[in-house]
Amino acid sequence: MEVELFREVARFLSKLEPIQVELEDIYEQRLTAVTQSDSKAMVELVETERPVTDRLKKHLRVRSSILSRARQAGLKSTDLKTLLSSLAGSSGVDPQQHQQVSDWMKRVDERSWKLRRASYVIWYVVRRHRNSFPTLRQMVAGASHDASLEDPERRSRNTGGNLIDASV
Repeated sequence: MEVELFREVARFLSKLEPIQVELEDIYEQRLTAVTQSDSKAMVELVETERPVTDRLKKHLRVRSSILSRARQAGLKSTDLKTLLSSLAGSSGVDPQQHQQVSDWMKRVDERSWKLRRASYVIWYVVRRHRNSFPTLRQMVAGASHDASLEDPERRSRNTGGNLIDASV
């Protein structure tokens, strides 16, 4: 059972790494598109990212299955690193192969951290853009002139300016 779990962890990592590499590339392209305000590229990247994230979700179900079977076998298995540690002294698991898979796990874990960070950065940049859009719209509409600061009565009469009104 332990040797079988070890092999499944190795297979899991072998299929996970290419998905991570694809996501890294997509996130890099997405950050470029966001910073360049390229909405067409952003929409295309969402469509490109969807099947990759679907594959990742399916693959993570395999991870859950591996961890569940390891728990049933009485092994420590809160995550794959813990499972690998508990498989270290198992008979039938070659120590050299175990070290290679452990090193592989470290690379996958580091890449996962980078992907989480990239995802957060993209989310943050998009959110900042979205939050600053009303201010930018008001600046364009008022030709960089904020009437509400000068006359509080004008605040209620301000309709957005000629530029915005003409485009609606």
